[in-house]
Amino acid sequence: MFNVKHPSTGGPDLWIERLRRWSGLELDGDAVARLEQYAAWLSTEALAAGGIGPDEASRLWPRHLADSLSYAAVFVGRQGSALDIGSGVGLPGIPLAIACPHLDMTLVDRSGRRTALLRRVVRILNLSTTRVVEADVDAIDGNHDVIVARASLPPEQLFPRIRRLLATTGEAVMGLSRQTPPDAAGLDTAAAGHGLQTEVVSIPPEVLDSPAWLLRMTHRE
Repeated sequence: MFNVKHPSTGGPDLWIERLRRWSGLELDGDAVARLEQYAAWLSTEALAAGGIGPDEASRLWPRHLADSLSYAAVFVGRQGSALDIGSGVGLPGIPLAIACPHLDMTLVDRSGRRTALLRRVVRILNLSTTRVVEADVDAIDGNHDVIVARASLPPEQLFPRIRRLLATTGEAVMGLSRQTPPDAAGLDTAAAGHGLQTEVVSIPPEVLDSPAWLLRMTHRE
């Protein structure tokens, strides 16, 4: 197992407790241990391979792991098939696979280098319900109960893909800017053209290290 040192921004207990107070997300000891192991992998092997930037190792928990876990607040209790579009080195898909073992997670990325890294860390973490697919999202099919995307595509490009891949009663979540509040009405109007309805979920600044916003998407009734 990798060894990891937590920077001055605080260790996992701080961020996990903040998430629990905000969303009710509960993590057992095994999940926390796997998240720490994943954080250590990000700060060593993934960093060396260029999977994360050199400045990111010092803020892995607030900017990447806790941020990824916040997606679970939108679909707590969901079961079935989950899809992470443009997973990169596993954000948000791997933290969500750890926190939500009742989901069968598929991590999709079109880069062979990144998917090789993903397959390795999935083995290291022994995530038996997680698989890695090297493909463009347009080559993926199926109806998924949960879809997540983090900095992979802008909303206007993501909407038609979500519409095609999301199960009738499913939920999709994408990350929005952490700098300025989003235009909720504009996003909903754009999504409506693809048969989706949206809801902006605000994450208070005391949960992460700054305000953050997520976009929840479902099929329009």
